[in-house]
Amino acid sequence: FLDRVYELLRATGEQEKLGKGHSGYAATHGSMDIAITKNVSRIMKETLTYFFSSMDTETYRSALRSVSKFMEEETLPFAVKDASLLCQAVCMTRFDLKDSSADASPGLDALVPILTEDLEHRSTKSAIYRLRCLAGAVRYAGSSVLKHRDSIVAAITYALSQPDDKVLFKTGCKLLRHTLSSQCEEYPIAQSSHPMKSGTNFVPGACAELKHDGVHWCVPSGKSIDFTVDLVGRFCLKRLRSLGDTTGDNNIQRWRQSLRVLRYTLRGCLGILLDDSADTILSQEGELCPKEKATASLIKSSSPESQKILGDL
Repeated sequence: FLDRVYELLRATGEQEKLGKGHSGYAATHGSMDIAITKNVSRIMKETLTYFFSSMDTETYRSALRSVSKFMEEETLPFAVKDASLLCQAVCMTRFDLKDSSADASPGLDALVPILTEDLEHRSTKSAIYRLRCLAGAVRYAGSSVLKHRDSIVAAITYALSQPDDKVLFKTGCKLLRHTLSSQCEEYPIAQSSHPMKSGTNFVPGACAELKHDGVHWCVPSGKSIDFTVDLVGRFCLKRLRSLGDTTGDNNIQRWRQSLRVLRYTLRGCLGILLDDSADTILSQEGELCPKEKATASLIKSSSPESQKILGDL
């Protein structure tokens, strides 16, 4: 099955090349082409997610070795979106079937060294391809991202330090956004929602239950919030503070890039930005929804410095 997926990715690049005219520019795509592409990507994402989540441990390890070899040996810039979905599916948070309280991401542990190796010495297209795949890999990787924070921060730093390359700079913004959202948002673990993992009481076609549904969730921790605040301060707040120190013709360009970083930062960490401080929200009774109180409790589990920075935003 994975060999067929790899052939689809290779064919995507060939089709895009055939669609180019003699001038070297891609032919204009109509609304129907865009709709078909989005539908194919959606089906690809759902299929790969279901495919990897249904595997037992040994089968998953074998599939992971195959994906790692593919990502290391091939670069397909025209199929970067689908390749990113492949990395996202293989790096989603998994848990030990014997101890579901311990979650991990073996896929992220295997792919991060491959995707972040020698980015500075690669061509622009190759670097963009790997950064886009890395953004997909961290999207639902949960707390496993913390083990690779240095490599991920270095990759974001490299991309955002290339102001003359708009595509590479935007790719760095996307990587920043997905890293932030992976650390401050909650999301279900796909492995737990698969019928094969639901136990002997599973009935095909039965309605979902809000209680005792067996779905495990990836929930942020205080350390995840601390890492989120570190990323916000390192790449967004620091850049905004330096705007007043720039003069000359590049001032407008610096403003545009800083606002772009700010926009992607807000999209990534919007879920933990509250109107009031965490203490104020927790002191209120019966006026706020459980989501806001849960977010305030999560912020309280972070360091005092992180709480102060979030309170000032």
